[in-house]
Amino acid sequence: MIGDPDTVKEGLQRLLDETQADEFMIHAAIFDHQARLRSFELVSEIFQGNR
Repeated sequence: MIGDPDTVKEGLQRLLDETQADEFMIHAAIFDHQARLRSFELVSEIFQGNR
């Protein structure tokens, strides 16, 4: 998923609804280490309900 947190949340929810998966593996092909960590933090916030 690419986009702002709301777009990613909607996309991941749609994927979950379609597949009934019980887990996601998140991968970010981002060279900058700090930017990659921030990307993972944003996804974590989505799943913890903080977004």
